Amino acid sequence: PQPTTTAPSTTPSTPAAPTAPAGPPRLTNLKVPATVESRQGHARFLVGVRTATPAKLTLQLTAVKGNLLVKTIQSTRTEKAGRVYFLVEATNQQRFQLPEGRYRLRLQATDAQNRVSPPLEKVITLKLTTPRGRLDAYVMPLWGGIARSLKVPARGGQLVVAVAPRGDVAKAGIRRGDVITAINELPTLTPGGYATALRALPADTAVPVELRRGTEELTVQLKVPPDWNAVPDLSRSLQVIVKRNPTVMAYAIAQARYLVEQGKPDDAQELIDAWPAPWRSGAPGQAVQAQLFERSGQAKKALGSWNRALVKDPKMAAAAFGRAIALNSLGKDAEAARAFGDARKLDPKDASAAAFASFSLIRAEKVTEAREPALAAETLDPGYADGKVAAGIALIQTGNPARGVVKLREGLILTDDPARAQSIIDQYLEPADK
Repeated sequence: PQPTTTAPSTTPSTPAAPTAPAGPPRLTNLKVPATVESRQGHARFLVGVRTATPAKLTLQLTAVKGNLLVKTIQSTRTEKAGRVYFLVEATNQQRFQLPEGRYRLRLQATDAQNRVSPPLEKVITLKLTTPRGRLDAYVMPLWGGIARSLKVPARGGQLVVAVAPRGDVAKAGIRRGDVITAINELPTLTPGGYATALRALPADTAVPVELRRGTEELTVQLKVPPDWNAVPDLSRSLQVIVKRNPTVMAYAIAQARYLVEQGKPDDAQELIDAWPAPWRSGAPGQAVQAQLFERSGQAKKALGSWNRALVKDPKMAAAAFGRAIALNSLGKDAEAARAFGDARKLDPKDASAAAFASFSLIRAEKVTEAREPALAAETLDPGYADGKVAAGIALIQTGNPARGVVKLREGLILTDDPARAQSIIDQYLEPADK
């Protein structure tokens, strides 16, 4: 059938009356805990508010004692009408940690006509928990090839390769060649277990560290400083160790790996190129080469090196995890999810492998399957940001937005990457929190 048409009217039309401008912006439903309890050095909190119209928001934080303005945050864009969240670092304008105490939050909105809303205010109490500690030593997984090069049993654990002279690790009696098997009663036999133990390591508190030293097993007490203290540069120490032990592959691998992690891929590649062929082709050598390619943004080459590492050592959980990361970078999310599943089998204590498996399944639009690994990640390590974020997204997308929003908030407070946190807020938290 032909579409019907209407002849244009010949009657002059009356101009429409201009739309009356909307009223000034208005903010409601301010959400922020009355007491903010957060880790010293990483303290942050979420502030939620609802805006009736599009507007830019300004948040001011004032110390109640002395009525001193300590921080101002302004929207960099016009926020849409609806729920808006700020992730607020508990620092002043100079980025120094705020002390414990009471603070007044003041929020206002400004629209395109420069009209300003009445303010919303709330007083919060900031409480700081024990800061996270950091080790002044270089530690790497005791992979099978590394253990063989040192002629020690391949029974898992984290090999201490270099120790800062006169540092806290050295004062505790930990030496190069020791293998850390537990920190503060958390097992560190696998990379996943070690990562969990480090995230839970308290500063300024003596904790037991279990070691293997040759055939001897011992426990020492270790007290470390907060993680905002810089870790000493161990490049020189590693260089000396390799020079004194030129035939020990383990130390050469550690030196190159350290350079990659310090952002010096060219220096690391120069070392790798000078290695004997068996060192380059073995699983540890391929793993370091893969890390170098990964840091240089060469995902396809990284995937090849991770694959070769797994062929040489099918039990290397780090290679399975790295392979999955490379697949993610190449946009192969379903395949990456399976690879993260392989990494989980090799290292059941790895909260990162579980969380990343969930993220990959979400991107592959397999949201029902994403829920199990997300909740597993949170169970493995309740202090791990990505575990809670993955759990929150999975719950939201499988029909439980209320619980998902709670998990997302918890995860965002632990997230150290502000840009990524804002992306999660925009994509998941604000739309789900009606």
